[in-house]
Amino acid sequence: MKIRPQATEPTPARRGIRALAVIAVAAMSVLAALPAAAGAENFGRMFGRLPAFTAPSRQDLGDLAAAMLNRNPDPIATNSGTADDSASLPAEFTYLGQFADHDLTFDPTPQPTRPTNPAAIADGRTFRFDLDSVFGAGPRKDPLLYAADHRHLLIAEPNPNGVLDYARSHAGTAIIKEGRNDENQVISQIGTAFYRFYNKLVERGYGYAKARRLTTDYWQEIVLRELLPSFVGQAQIDSYLHIHRGRYVLRTPSFPRNTFVPIEFSLCAYRFGHALVRAAYHINDKPGATAGDNNVPVFDLNALSTGDLTGGAQLPGPATPGAAPAGHQIEWKYFVPALDSNPTDPSINFARKTQPTISEPLFFLPPFTIPGSPNGTNVLVLRDFLRSHFYGVPSGQSIARALHLPVIGAASINPTRDASLNRGTPLLYYVLAEARRHNATLGPVGRAIVAQTFLRVLADDPHSILHNGFKPDPALIQIDPQRKRFTFGDLLVDAGVAPRSS
Repeated sequence: MKIRPQATEPTPARRGIRALAVIAVAAMSVLAALPAAAGAENFGRMFGRLPAFTAPSRQDLGDLAAAMLNRNPDPIATNSGTADDSASLPAEFTYLGQFADHDLTFDPTPQPTRPTNPAAIADGRTFRFDLDSVFGAGPRKDPLLYAADHRHLLIAEPNPNGVLDYARSHAGTAIIKEGRNDENQVISQIGTAFYRFYNKLVERGYGYAKARRLTTDYWQEIVLRELLPSFVGQAQIDSYLHIHRGRYVLRTPSFPRNTFVPIEFSLCAYRFGHALVRAAYHINDKPGATAGDNNVPVFDLNALSTGDLTGGAQLPGPATPGAAPAGHQIEWKYFVPALDSNPTDPSINFARKTQPTISEPLFFLPPFTIPGSPNGTNVLVLRDFLRSHFYGVPSGQSIARALHLPVIGAASINPTRDASLNRGTPLLYYVLAEARRHNATLGPVGRAIVAQTFLRVLADDPHSILHNGFKPDPALIQIDPQRKRFTFGDLLVDAGVAPRSS
């Protein structure tokens, strides 16, 4: 299958993603009034001594991308248990992972068409788990994000449709620092949960600086104790990080200092999250609805922001005024199993397996939203391949050798007939194929890159929980107090957006 320019009128299967791109562009309108975040670092190469993998032509990369279209739609009312589904990773981590990405990196440059030095490109975020994507530069420099008291973050409680949502302009555009956090309604509701968690700390008497610091500490606790282990496993973390004489000691040989944003992470290994996205999710239980009716598609142009989970507009309210649950307000027990009193509930959404296929609603991007790009770059993963190609990312095999890990032969995972892909594999595809071979969320190379990056970011932040002695308040650990571990589920309960169990 060759990837060719998309026809003027896309097929119905290809139209769904158009909503995401249109809304992502529209979301920047309000943000244009806010000062841009100052990136702490430029991009760069983690494996800078390795040669770039430049063997594939643009068409070869297009062929590889075309082979990654997953043509198997999710069965109606099915949220887990298919051949494409993870057996252990709930869907909460798909979108928490996206939220973390938006807190770390943003490459603002257009799609490249020639070799580009990533070291000349500044990260649009701070490359810290510091929630600058939520708080911006604070109430003095980003006043549009805050209430008149210069302490509370603005939030709609409720919005005009009667549900909890971001504060928005009259056009429906979210008044937030990071526009990508309104790309879909799952991540927008994660954002509003963090807003409410912070605002409740303010209501407990904390000032802006202390409440922000505590919110960030709890976010880092989720990253270190829950999100990262779900992706790489605790053993991988322990291989780099340990406690010696009461202090954390970290050794990340591939990324010894956080002085740049590794493109091997941002463009490749961490893009595994695209493979986790389901075509539809069980959001809540509509009164009188069948099980199939409760599964809402992620993107559907024919039901933009009303019948799908596209972001960029007011979160829809209930079809019948006063009905509960309301519209697309998430019942979080269907994403966070610890919040469900029935741990075997078939309505709990699980992520898809990490494998070299992408669900169709996330596969195609509409060309009209990316003016100036070459024909054919309406394919999400092809855009990733091309950016990696022009930024000089090494092959997956050469990185595996550099890490002293088992190497998967390129020909054995080449789904095309292109000879160049028998000589090496683009790193992103390698990470996905490696995960499938190991039947894991990430395989050895993916784990090494993601774990070292996350841990180095935390270690080189002098204010992070690795250095500041942070311990969660036992009163905020709602789900499993005996374990004394704060989780995303606890944050949802403390924010008042989810009951402890239901």
